[in-house]
Amino acid sequence: MTSKKGKISVVIIHYNTPEYLETCIESVLKQSYENVEIIFIDNDSPDKTGITFVKEKYDHLANFKMILNLKNAGYAKAANQGIRIADDAKYIVITNPDIIYTKDYFKNCVERIEEDSE
Repeated sequence: MTSKKGKISVVIIHYNTPEYLETCIESVLKQSYENVEIIFIDNDSPDKTGITFVKEKYDHLANFKMILNLKNAGYAKAANQGIRIADDAKYIVITNPDIIYTKDYFKNCVERIEEDSE
């Protein structure tokens, strides 16, 4: 049975790597853990191909938020921005677009975290 515990917010910080976006986002959307949202933050990528692709394919999803920074805030500032936006999440994952998650990755992480209070 799929866990329906606290929300996981996955913050994808993007800068000019459109070739990785589909595999990363799809791996998050296909998680067996159901309560997952994606916060996509683009740090003013010069190549707008990724932004166009993400807008067309994912921006309409209820569990997807797209933030387009007008200047490159740097990785740490974008991560903090994502954390602020994910204010109702129990868990926050900061990730790069070149990461591909296995189907049960978040379910397994949450189960392990919740079985061991330390």
